[in-house]
Amino acid sequence: MARDLGDPMLILLLWFVGALFALGGAMVYGELGAALPHAGGDYVYLREAYGPLVAFLSGWTSFTIGFGAAVAASAISFSSYALRVVPIEDERGWLAKGLSLSLLWIATFMHCRGVGTGGRMQLLLTTTKVVAIWRTDSRRAVGGGGPRGTRSSPGPPYSSRRLGRRPSRS
Repeated sequence: MARDLGDPMLILLLWFVGALFALGGAMVYGELGAALPHAGGDYVYLREAYGPLVAFLSGWTSFTIGFGAAVAASAISFSSYALRVVPIEDERGWLAKGLSLSLLWIATFMHCRGVGTGGRMQLLLTTTKVVAIWRTDSRRAVGGGGPRGTRSSPGPPYSSRRLGRRPSRS
C-alpha cells in the first residue's frame, strides 16, 4: 500500500489516523470492561447489547474467520520471506504452501503440548526477533551499515526502484 501512495507524509498521516482509531477502540473497550466486569470480552458486550444469538454468531465468526485468517496470513508471509532468503524456484507455489502449512502444524503441535511449551516457543521467537533488530541497529550505529547490500550513507530511505515502481517521467 505504501508503494501505491508514494508520498511519505501521506503514509504517516494514514498511520496517525489509524492510531486514532486504535486509541478510540481501546478507550471504548476500557469503558465496556469497567461497566461489564465479566469474563468473555466481546461475547459479554454483544450479549448485553443485542442478545445471545448475535453474541454466539460473533464468537464463532471470530474463531473461524477472524483469528484463522490472521494466522494464515502470517504463515504465508513467513514462507514468502523465507523463499526470498533461500532462492528456490517455486513456479506453482507448492513449496510456499507446504512451508506455510508446516509452520502452522508445528506451532499447533507446540501449543497442544501445553502452555509451558508454547510459552517457551513464544519466548524463543520473540528473543530472536529482538536480537536481530538490535544487531541491525547496532551495526548501523557504529557505521558498519546494515545487512549486506544495504547502504550506510545518508539519503532518502527509499527509492522508486526499491519500492517496485518505475520512476515517473515528468
